[in-house]
Amino acid sequence: MHPVRTAALAGYMGLLLLVSLIPESRTSVGMLLERVPSTLQNLLHIPAFGLLAWLWIEQLNAGGQTNGRNVAWTLLIVLSYALLTELIQAGVPARTASVGDFALDAAGAGLALTVHRAVKLPRPIDTIKDMPHA
Repeated sequence: MHPVRTAALAGYMGLLLLVSLIPESRTSVGMLLERVPSTLQNLLHIPAFGLLAWLWIEQLNAGGQTNGRNVAWTLLIVLSYALLTELIQAGVPARTASVGDFALDAAGAGLALTVHRAVKLPRPIDTIKDMPHA
C-alpha cells in the first residue's frame, strides 16, 4: 500500500466521520451547515462517498487493473462506512440516521466505480501498442 494514498484515505475517512458528528445549530460549523439547503446537503452524499469509493479502489488496485474482487471489497468497505456514519448520527443531538442518505452514499459509490472503470479501461491505441508484432 502506498503511504500517501493510505494517508489521504485515512484523512478523508476521518473528515467524513467528523462531519457526521457535528451537531446542527450547536457549533459555528453546524450553523454554517444549516445555511446549506437540505436538498443540497443530501445530494452532497453522492460526491462525498463517490470520492471515498474512488480512493479505496485506487488503494486496493495499487496501480494495477481493476478487478471484480477489488470492486466488491470497495463496495463492502464504503457501504459499511456509510452505514456506520448513519448509525453514529442517530446518537448525535439534532441529527438523524437516514435510509435516504445511505441510498445516496451507495449511489455515489456505484457511480464512482462505474466512472473509474470507464476511465481505467485500456484505450484501443494502448491495446494496439501492446500487441505482439508479426
